[in-house]
Amino acid sequence: MDFLWLFILYVFLLALCVSIFCFLSGRSTSGLDSVLRRAEQVISLVLPAWLQRCINSCFHTRSAAFVFLHLVLDALVFAEYTWEVLDYSLELELNWMLVFLPYFLISVNLYYFYKCCTIDPGVCGSCIQRFDHHCVWVNNCIGALNIRYFLLYLLSLTLTVASLAAVITTFLLQVVLLSHMMTAAYVDSEGYEEIASLVYVIQHLFLTFPRIVYTLGFLFLLIMFLGGYTCFLCYLSITNRTTNEWYKARGIPGSLRGYSRGILGNMKEIFQPYTRYKKER
Repeated sequence: MDFLWLFILYVFLLALCVSIFCFLSGRSTSGLDSVLRRAEQVISLVLPAWLQRCINSCFHTRSAAFVFLHLVLDALVFAEYTWEVLDYSLELELNWMLVFLPYFLISVNLYYFYKCCTIDPGVCGSCIQRFDHHCVWVNNCIGALNIRYFLLYLLSLTLTVASLAAVITTFLLQVVLLSHMMTAAYVDSEGYEEIASLVYVIQHLFLTFPRIVYTLGFLFLLIMFLGGYTCFLCYLSITNRTTNEWYKARGIPGSLRGYSRGILGNMKEIFQPYTRYKKER
Protein backbone atom coordinates (compact mmCIF):
# COMPACT_ATOMS: atom_id res chain seq x y z
CA MET A 1 0.00 0.00 0.00
CA ASP A 2 1.13 3.55 -0.73
CA PHE A 3 2.77 4.87 2.45
CA LEU A 4 0.96 8.20 2.29
CA TRP A 5 -2.43 6.48 2.19
CA LEU A 6 -1.31 4.12 4.92
CA PHE A 7 -0.46 7.09 7.11
CA ILE A 8 -3.81 8.77 6.38
CA LEU A 9 -5.58 5.52 7.33
CA TYR A 10 -3.54 5.37 10.53
CA VAL A 11 -4.50 8.94 11.51
CA PHE A 12 -8.16 8.30 10.67
CA LEU A 13 -8.35 5.14 12.77
CA LEU A 14 -6.56 6.87 15.64
CA ALA A 15 -8.97 9.82 15.51
CA LEU A 16 -11.92 7.42 15.35
CA CYS A 17 -10.75 5.54 18.45
CA VAL A 18 -10.25 8.77 20.40
CA SER A 19 -13.68 10.05 19.33
CA ILE A 20 -15.38 6.82 20.40
CA PHE A 21 -13.63 7.03 23.74
CA CYS A 22 -14.79 10.63 24.23
CA PHE A 23 -18.38 9.64 23.46
CA LEU A 24 -18.28 6.68 25.84
CA SER A 25 -16.75 8.68 28.69
CA GLY A 26 -19.14 11.65 28.34
CA ARG A 27 -22.54 10.11 27.74
CA SER A 28 -25.82 12.05 27.73
CA THR A 29 -29.52 11.34 27.30
CA SER A 30 -29.49 12.63 23.76
CA GLY A 31 -30.15 10.71 20.56
CA LEU A 32 -26.46 9.84 20.41
CA ASP A 33 -26.80 8.12 23.78
CA SER A 34 -29.58 5.86 22.51
CA VAL A 35 -27.45 4.92 19.49
CA LEU A 36 -24.54 4.05 21.77
CA ARG A 37 -26.80 2.00 24.03
CA ARG A 38 -28.03 -0.02 21.08
CA ALA A 39 -24.46 -0.51 19.92
CA GLU A 40 -23.57 -1.76 23.40
CA GLN A 41 -26.44 -4.24 23.27
CA VAL A 42 -25.20 -5.60 19.95
CA ILE A 43 -21.60 -5.78 21.16
CA SER A 44 -22.70 -7.51 24.38
CA LEU A 45 -23.92 -10.43 22.27
CA VAL A 46 -20.40 -10.93 20.93
CA LEU A 47 -18.04 -9.98 23.76
CA PRO A 48 -17.50 -12.39 26.67
CA ALA A 49 -18.90 -11.36 30.05
CA TRP A 50 -15.50 -10.80 31.68
CA LEU A 51 -14.46 -8.38 28.92
CA GLN A 52 -17.74 -6.45 29.26
CA ARG A 53 -17.14 -6.13 33.00
CA CYS A 54 -13.63 -4.80 32.36
CA ILE A 55 -14.94 -2.18 29.89
CA ASN A 56 -17.69 -1.06 32.27
CA SER A 57 -15.26 -0.79 35.17
CA CYS A 58 -12.91 1.36 33.06
CA PHE A 59 -15.54 3.83 31.88
CA HIS A 60 -18.14 3.88 34.63
CA THR A 61 -16.25 3.30 37.90
CA ARG A 62 -12.98 4.44 39.44
CA SER A 63 -10.19 2.55 37.72
CA ALA A 64 -6.45 3.04 37.33
CA ALA A 65 -6.48 1.51 33.84
CA PHE A 66 -6.28 4.82 32.00
CA VAL A 67 -3.71 6.21 34.43
CA PHE A 68 -1.54 3.24 33.50
CA LEU A 69 -2.30 3.75 29.79
CA HIS A 70 -1.39 7.44 30.11
CA LEU A 71 2.02 6.55 31.57
CA VAL A 72 2.61 3.85 28.96
CA LEU A 73 1.91 6.30 26.11
CA ASP A 74 4.26 8.85 27.69
CA ALA A 75 6.96 6.20 27.99
CA LEU A 76 6.56 4.96 24.40
CA VAL A 77 6.65 8.44 22.87
CA PHE A 78 9.70 9.52 24.87
CA ALA A 79 11.44 6.19 24.26
CA GLU A 80 11.12 6.74 20.52
CA TYR A 81 12.16 10.38 20.88
CA THR A 82 15.24 9.45 22.96
CA TRP A 83 16.19 6.41 20.87
CA GLU A 84 16.13 8.08 17.44
CA VAL A 85 15.21 11.76 17.34
CA LEU A 86 17.55 12.93 20.09
CA ASP A 87 20.70 11.45 18.54
CA TYR A 88 19.82 12.58 15.03
CA SER A 89 18.98 16.10 16.22
CA LEU A 90 22.25 16.48 18.10
CA GLU A 91 24.18 15.19 15.07
CA LEU A 92 22.47 17.81 12.91
CA GLU A 93 23.37 20.43 15.54
CA LEU A 94 19.84 21.57 16.23
CA ASN A 95 19.43 24.04 19.09
CA TRP A 96 20.08 21.97 22.22
CA MET A 97 17.59 23.96 24.28
CA LEU A 98 14.83 23.05 21.83
CA VAL A 99 15.94 19.41 21.77
CA PHE A 100 15.89 19.03 25.57
CA LEU A 101 12.83 21.21 26.18
CA PRO A 102 10.37 18.23 26.01
CA TYR A 103 12.17 16.54 28.94
CA PHE A 104 11.70 19.61 31.10
CA LEU A 105 8.06 19.99 30.10
CA ILE A 106 7.19 16.32 30.72
CA SER A 107 8.75 16.59 34.19
CA VAL A 108 6.46 19.54 34.97
CA ASN A 109 3.50 17.70 33.45
CA LEU A 110 4.08 14.54 35.50
CA TYR A 111 4.13 16.64 38.67
CA TYR A 112 0.72 18.14 37.92
CA PHE A 113 -0.51 14.73 36.75
CA TYR A 114 0.45 13.32 40.15
CA LYS A 115 -1.33 16.19 41.92
CA CYS A 116 -4.52 15.62 39.88
CA CYS A 117 -4.48 11.91 40.71
CA THR A 118 -3.84 12.25 44.44
CA ILE A 119 -5.42 15.49 45.68
CA ASP A 120 -8.92 15.11 47.11
CA PRO A 121 -11.29 17.29 45.03
CA GLY A 122 -13.89 17.35 47.94
CA VAL A 123 -14.96 13.56 48.15
CA CYS A 124 -15.19 11.61 44.88
CA GLY A 125 -18.58 9.99 44.61
CA SER A 126 -20.52 12.61 46.55
CA CYS A 127 -21.31 16.33 46.40
CA ILE A 128 -18.12 18.38 46.12
CA GLN A 129 -17.40 22.06 45.75
CA ARG A 130 -17.25 23.25 42.13
CA PHE A 131 -17.66 19.80 40.59
CA ASP A 132 -16.36 19.91 37.02
CA HIS A 133 -16.26 16.31 35.78
CA HIS A 134 -14.77 12.91 36.49
CA CYS A 135 -11.60 12.34 34.48
CA VAL A 136 -10.69 8.73 33.79
CA TRP A 137 -7.16 9.72 32.76
CA VAL A 138 -6.33 10.83 36.32
CA ASN A 139 -8.84 8.46 37.98
CA ASN A 140 -10.27 11.29 40.02
CA CYS A 141 -13.02 13.89 40.06
CA ILE A 142 -12.07 17.44 39.18
CA GLY A 143 -13.35 19.90 41.76
CA ALA A 144 -12.46 23.11 43.58
CA LEU A 145 -9.41 21.70 45.34
CA ASN A 146 -7.66 20.25 42.29
CA ILE A 147 -9.03 22.04 39.21
CA ARG A 148 -6.04 24.41 39.19
CA TYR A 149 -3.72 21.41 38.96
CA PHE A 150 -5.87 19.92 36.21
CA LEU A 151 -5.70 23.15 34.20
CA LEU A 152 -1.91 23.32 34.60
CA TYR A 153 -1.70 19.62 33.75
CA LEU A 154 -3.52 20.20 30.47
CA LEU A 155 -1.43 23.26 29.61
CA SER A 156 1.88 21.51 30.34
CA LEU A 157 0.81 18.38 28.45
CA THR A 158 -0.19 20.43 25.40
CA LEU A 159 3.14 22.27 25.50
CA THR A 160 5.00 18.97 25.87
CA VAL A 161 3.30 17.47 22.82
CA ALA A 162 3.82 20.68 20.83
CA SER A 163 7.54 20.78 21.71
CA LEU A 164 8.00 17.14 20.66
CA ALA A 165 6.23 17.81 17.36
CA ALA A 166 8.33 20.96 16.81
CA VAL A 167 11.63 19.13 17.32
CA ILE A 168 10.64 16.20 15.08
CA THR A 169 9.34 18.52 12.35
CA THR A 170 12.53 20.61 12.52
CA PHE A 171 14.63 17.47 12.29
CA LEU A 172 12.76 16.13 9.24
CA LEU A 173 12.91 19.51 7.49
CA GLN A 174 16.65 19.64 8.16
CA VAL A 175 17.05 16.19 6.62
CA VAL A 176 15.13 17.29 3.51
CA LEU A 177 17.16 20.49 3.14
CA LEU A 178 20.59 18.95 3.73
CA SER A 179 19.92 16.08 1.31
CA HIS A 180 18.56 18.47 -1.38
CA MET A 181 15.65 16.08 -1.67
CA MET A 182 13.27 18.65 -3.17
CA THR A 183 15.55 19.19 -6.17
CA ALA A 184 16.47 15.54 -6.65
CA ALA A 185 15.32 13.45 -9.60
CA TYR A 186 14.21 9.83 -9.81
CA VAL A 187 13.28 7.34 -12.52
CA ASP A 188 9.61 6.32 -12.45
CA SER A 189 8.17 2.89 -13.30
CA GLU A 190 8.03 3.76 -17.00
CA GLY A 191 11.68 4.76 -17.16
CA TYR A 192 11.16 8.54 -17.25
CA GLU A 193 13.17 10.89 -15.08
CA GLU A 194 10.98 12.95 -12.76
CA ILE A 195 11.70 15.77 -10.31
CA ALA A 196 10.88 14.72 -6.74
CA SER A 197 7.44 15.98 -5.67
CA LEU A 198 6.23 16.63 -2.14
CA VAL A 199 4.43 13.27 -2.08
CA TYR A 200 7.66 11.53 -3.10
CA VAL A 201 9.58 13.32 -0.31
CA ILE A 202 6.99 12.34 2.30
CA GLN A 203 7.03 8.71 1.17
CA HIS A 204 10.83 8.72 1.25
CA LEU A 205 10.73 9.98 4.84
CA PHE A 206 8.25 7.20 5.64
CA LEU A 207 10.64 4.60 4.31
CA THR A 208 13.67 6.10 6.03
CA PHE A 209 12.15 7.06 9.40
CA PRO A 210 8.85 5.12 9.68
CA ARG A 211 8.53 5.20 13.49
CA ILE A 212 9.45 8.89 13.68
CA VAL A 213 6.87 9.88 11.07
CA TYR A 214 4.13 7.80 12.68
CA THR A 215 4.98 9.34 16.04
CA LEU A 216 4.73 12.80 14.49
CA GLY A 217 1.27 11.98 13.13
CA PHE A 218 0.17 10.82 16.58
CA LEU A 219 1.53 14.02 18.13
CA PHE A 220 -0.29 16.26 15.62
CA LEU A 221 -3.53 14.47 16.43
CA LEU A 222 -2.93 14.96 20.15
CA ILE A 223 -2.26 18.65 19.61
CA MET A 224 -5.67 19.05 17.97
CA PHE A 225 -7.56 17.23 20.72
CA LEU A 226 -5.55 18.53 23.67
CA GLY A 227 -5.29 22.06 22.33
CA GLY A 228 -9.03 22.23 21.67
CA TYR A 229 -9.96 20.86 25.09
CA THR A 230 -7.43 23.08 26.88
CA CYS A 231 -8.81 26.18 25.16
CA PHE A 232 -12.34 25.07 26.07
CA LEU A 233 -11.42 24.61 29.75
CA CYS A 234 -9.64 27.99 29.81
CA TYR A 235 -12.78 29.56 28.35
CA LEU A 236 -14.91 27.97 31.07
CA SER A 237 -12.45 29.11 33.73
CA ILE A 238 -12.44 32.77 32.72
CA THR A 239 -16.26 32.76 32.50
CA ASN A 240 -16.62 31.05 35.91
CA ARG A 241 -18.36 27.91 34.71
CA THR A 242 -17.68 24.21 35.01
CA THR A 243 -17.86 21.48 32.39
CA ASN A 244 -20.81 20.01 34.29
CA GLU A 245 -22.71 23.34 34.22
CA TRP A 246 -21.96 23.90 30.54
CA TYR A 247 -23.04 20.36 29.64
CA LYS A 248 -26.34 20.47 31.54
CA ALA A 249 -27.23 23.99 30.40
CA ARG A 250 -26.98 23.37 26.66
CA GLY A 251 -30.18 24.22 24.84
CA ILE A 252 -31.60 26.26 27.74
CA PRO A 253 -31.89 29.94 26.67
CA GLY A 254 -29.86 32.31 28.82
CA SER A 255 -28.37 29.52 30.92
CA LEU A 256 -24.82 29.84 29.63
CA ARG A 257 -24.12 33.27 31.10
CA GLY A 258 -22.60 31.85 34.29
CA TYR A 259 -21.80 33.82 37.44
CA SER A 260 -18.81 35.80 36.32
CA ARG A 261 -16.83 37.88 38.83
CA GLY A 262 -14.61 39.26 36.08
CA ILE A 263 -11.64 37.46 34.58
CA LEU A 264 -9.33 38.11 37.54
CA GLY A 265 -12.01 37.17 40.06
CA ASN A 266 -12.87 34.01 38.16
CA MET A 267 -9.24 32.90 37.95
CA LYS A 268 -8.84 33.65 41.66
CA GLU A 269 -11.58 31.12 42.38
CA ILE A 270 -9.59 28.56 40.38
CA PHE A 271 -6.19 29.14 41.97
CA GLN A 272 -7.35 30.28 45.43
CA PRO A 273 -10.49 28.23 46.14
CA TYR A 274 -12.57 28.75 49.24
CA THR A 275 -11.63 25.94 51.60
CA ARG A 276 -13.44 27.04 54.74
CA TYR A 277 -17.08 27.84 55.19
CA LYS A 278 -18.83 29.39 58.17
CA LYS A 279 -22.27 28.20 59.04
CA GLU A 280 -24.80 31.02 58.86
CA ARG A 281 -26.63 31.71 62.09
